[in-house]
Amino acid sequence: MKYAVIGNPIHHSWSPFIHTQFAEQTKIKLGYDALKLECACQKSFEYAIQQLFENGYKGLNITLPYKTWAFELMKKKHGLSHYAEKAGAVNTISFMNATKWQGDNTDGIGLVRDLKHRLGWPLKKANLLILGAGGAASGVIPALIDEKPACIHILNRDQSKADDLATRFATEDCDIDSVDKPRKQAYHLIINATSSGLLQQLPSTIQHVNPQDTYCYDMVYASYPTPFLQWALANQAKAVSDGLGMLVEQAAESFYQWHHQMPETALVIKQLRQQLRPLDKP
Repeated sequence: MKYAVIGNPIHHSWSPFIHTQFAEQTKIKLGYDALKLECACQKSFEYAIQQLFENGYKGLNITLPYKTWAFELMKKKHGLSHYAEKAGAVNTISFMNATKWQGDNTDGIGLVRDLKHRLGWPLKKANLLILGAGGAASGVIPALIDEKPACIHILNRDQSKADDLATRFATEDCDIDSVDKPRKQAYHLIINATSSGLLQQLPSTIQHVNPQDTYCYDMVYASYPTPFLQWALANQAKAVSDGLGMLVEQAAESFYQWHHQMPETALVIKQLRQQLRPLDKP
């Protein structure tokens, strides 16, 4: 069985390592490749995916810059999971047969599992603050909503984007709103969904945020604390974590969808932490 992660660039991907470890655990024989695609438009992307299917691939992970194009393909011709439809992006494609494909977004599930099961941080009835209003934020908000927090507030440099995101995910299940600065109530969890850590910078909105006695999570991961996590620790955060666990957990969900076996993630997270190069991305 053949599987792959596709993107551009792709040399940095840890997905082949992760899925190989999962396969060894579960005694499943598979090949998993990292494939660089150079697609200039939606049509060329769709042709490339069709070729991969015809060449025998059973499933694909999708990374930058193709998550939105994958969403459009699956919306137009195939099927979308609840999370993919809400997020507007696809990071996992399953090929059942020539006419039945399924697109999913496992990022939110990966984040929630890391927060709840590995870290043991509270989500139900919690006050959440998300920094950033781009694709990373939209990919995880649907799964966070399902955990029934008291509120999800979105803080972004361009508030109009935060407004759009809050409107898009509006629900009676929790208070979802954009903020120009954090509200006065205490936040239980602050999630940095910006790419600031990749640039070795702090999020631009950080000046109004108080992390004292708060759990702080950066969706970027590295072999050392990101600037956001360093800042949080210096300002008496309750606990901090980067997004390495999310990376492995979202991969585990993809693996489960393809093989109907859920791998153990703790050992893979430990192995990956030992091998991690600075500021690699999923």
